[in-house]
Parts: sequence; C-alpha cells; structure tokens
Amino acid sequence: MKQKKSILLVFPSDKLSNALWLEERIIILKSNGIYYYDKKNEKRLKFKSNRVIYELNQIRELINWWGPIIERWIGKSLKYEDLRSNICFLVNYLTSAFKYFNITKIIHFTGLPHHIDSVTVDIAANINKIKQIYFYVNIIDGKIIPIEHKYDIKNRKILSSRKKNNVYEKKIDSFILNNLSGNLPVVNSSISNYKKSYNYAYFLLTLKWVKNKIFKLRKKNPFENDMFYFKEDDFSNEDLFEIIKRQKEYIKEYKKRQINFNHIIKSDTLPKIIIYGNYQPEATTFPEGANYSNHLDIVIKLRKIGINENIFYKEHPASFMYLDTPSVFLTKVSLYKNLNFIRLLDLYNCKLVDTNFKFQNSSNLLEKFIVITITGTIAIERALNGYKTIICGNPYFKDMPGLIHIEKLKSPNDIYEIDFGYDENIKKESKYFLKELLENSTLENPFGIGTGKKYESSFEEMKFFLLSQIKKNKSIINED
Repeated sequence: MKQKKSILLVFPSDKLSNALWLEERIIILKSNGIYYYDKKNEKRLKFKSNRVIYELNQIRELINWWGPIIERWIGKSLKYEDLRSNICFLVNYLTSAFKYFNITKIIHFTGLPHHIDSVTVDIAANINKIKQIYFYVNIIDGKIIPIEHKYDIKNRKILSSRKKNNVYEKKIDSFILNNLSGNLPVVNSSISNYKKSYNYAYFLLTLKWVKNKIFKLRKKNPFENDMFYFKEDDFSNEDLFEIIKRQKEYIKEYKKRQINFNHIIKSDTLPKIIIYGNYQPEATTFPEGANYSNHLDIVIKLRKIGINENIFYKEHPASFMYLDTPSVFLTKVSLYKNLNFIRLLDLYNCKLVDTNFKFQNSSNLLEKFIVITITGTIAIERALNGYKTIICGNPYFKDMPGLIHIEKLKSPNDIYEIDFGYDENIKKESKYFLKELLENSTLENPFGIGTGKKYESSFEEMKFFLLSQIKKNKSIINED
C-alpha cells in the first residue's frame, strides 16, 4: 500500500488545529492522542494502538539523557521508573502512528523540548530518525526562528522563511546600544524586586499550603486523564519550602564570598578565565547546553585539560529570583545553585565574582579576561562588540564569528594562545552573520513562544509556513 508523507503537529493551538483540520497530510497530536483526517467520513478520528515496537531498555539511555528535565518537574525520585514506563508506552504509540501515517516531519510549537510531553515526542522522533522543527525566539526582537533538528538537538539547522525581512540592521544596532548602556535585552524576563523577595515567595507558598491542605481547594486539571498529561511541578510542600531556603542560603553565601574582579584582572598579565553563569533550570542550559548543563561541567573540563590557574564564576542576575511569574511559579534555582555548588567550586579553586561586574564598563580591561558561557546572550553581545567568547552548548548562533566551542580546547595553550583582544573583523562579520540569519529566517510570533506576547495578526504567516512544509513533503513512498 502506498501512503502519502505526513507531518505531525505537536500540541497546536485550537485555532491552528481548526484552520488545518481538513488537511489530510497533517496529523495532529493533542493531549489525549493523535487525530487524523478520515476522507471517507470527512472528519477527524482518533488513532488507537497498543502495538509494542520498542522495549524500555531500548530507549532507557535516551530517557536518562533527559534526566535534568525530569528532575526539574518531578520532585519524587520514586516516581521515575513509573515515568519511564509511561514514556515507553507513548513512544510505542507515537512510533505506530509514524509508520501507519508515514510521518516524515514533526513540528513543535515551542523553542526546545523542555517539558516531559515534548521530551517524549523528541525521544520517539530521535529513535525513529524523524526530522523535527522547533520555533526558537530570537533575542533581538522576539520573533521566532524555525530550526530543524536532525534528529535531536545535537544536530540543528536554521530554516528559511518565505520572505526576506529587511529590518534587522537597525534592530541589531539598537541591541548593541542597549547592551553598551548596561541594560538587559528587552526580550528578557524582567527581574523585579518582588521576584527576588524570599519573604514574598514564602508568603505565597504558605497561601498555597493553606489552600491545598486546609481548605482542599486544589483545582482539578481537565486534562488529568489524558494520555500525554504529566503532572509537573510534582513537589511536596516541604520540598518547595526547602527549595527557596536552599536558594536563600546560596545567595547569602555568594554575596559573602564575591570578590571585585576588576582588581583581579589588573593584577596579572595572564588573562583570567571567567565563567558567566546561565540562569538555571532553563532550556538554554538543558537541553541546549547538551553535555554542559551544569557549570561544574565547565570547571571540570578546564581542570582536565590542564588549566591550573584560578577560575572565576559570575552568577546570572536571574538566579537571585525566587519567582518568575506569570510564566512559572518557583524558579527552582537551588536545584543547581546551592551551598554544595559553592563548596565544589571552592574545591576546584573557582572564585565567585561580584555580580555588579559588567564587561562593557571595563573596556580598557577587555583583553585581560576570557569569557566562557554555556549558551548565554553574552556571546552574541561580545561578538557584536568585536570580542571572542568560548561557548559550551549548542545554541542556534553557534556558527557566529568570534565563538569558539569548548570541545576544541585540548590543552592550556589552546586557550592562552588565542587572541582575545578587540577584532574589527569579528565585529563586522558577526553583525553580518546575525543580520543575514534573522532577515532570512524569522517569522512573526503569533503564539507568544518564549515571550508570552501573542500576535494573532501574524497567524496567517504561520499557517503559510506550515502549508509550505506539506508541499515539501508531497512525494509518495511505500509504507513500511
């Protein structure tokens, strides 16, 4: 039997589902299962299958690689094996659909897999070698970049959109000026005082405890019985109080130990290595950080290749937030940043840097320190200002001029022989690289991916992009 190639849309909005409901080549994954268009009955039917194709041990290694996501959302380790078994069932269900409908492409409406449902789809795509498309928000203006994963995040390729967007020259210039003024990118989540208040976080947790435990007012999720529903933020009240307590201890100890980095870089001719911390837990550190999802991984790498000098670490300003409303409730920073983190940094001779230190305010000293980041925006900022940066993860801008991947470093000479001084060519070439990337690839952001700001007026552009992907998939091949 010959079967047309199909595309799977992963958890699209109701508006998008309705707009594409009659498209035979589009298969739709909703929280309660997969729906396909039945031409004979002229309606969508739910796909059913309990076929076993993969045993749990065949996908266990893939599931375990996603451990940081599981730990972020599921606080009870006793549930992990149940979770793996559920994921195994869903991977088999998805694989059955892949084969039955000849699905050759999967489209997600998020920037990266960072929840358990999207991770499950990613695992199924990976093991079945099916390309995926994600929509990643860009830091310059909040529009989205379609990025193809072949077949996972370690193999990413930026896709072109339907038209050239000739507006990014001025937008990049504004981004640079904003950075030189010492401001955070306008796309970033604001860091308000109430978000940094331990007392406010404690108060909200207390209210939540009273509501759930005393008055039994926990609202039932309408999707609780759906097959792709996972109960996330599954932490006990005691755990949640412990999470903010550990973060408070970390912040206090960090501020107690932090040193003036300007004094350090003035005191020696050898460039100092400083790690700019990413906000954690976040998709930009995992899965985008890949094998470097913890800053200790970077320190260990540097020590392993023979770096004996002191290493310096500067915390991300968002790590001082206990809350990040409305997108999430508790930030859970202390899953990564806690007293044990400081203890291990100390054992590796890694010193904590004053969080007020900003490289753009110390231009006469820029050649005296080497910046390392997992996937931080600082790498873009430095390149646009003419400076090199070492990156560790797999960001969409990894090929930008001025960026050096940590995996290329095999010895101390590989670092210290690099000229980290100002380079006019890097400044020009990185701006050209970013301008071309954004002008040829960005789409409007109708669903507020990564920003929370929805632009419904751009819905048709997204629909056009999706339909263009169907056209690329039109050839017919034999079904397995």
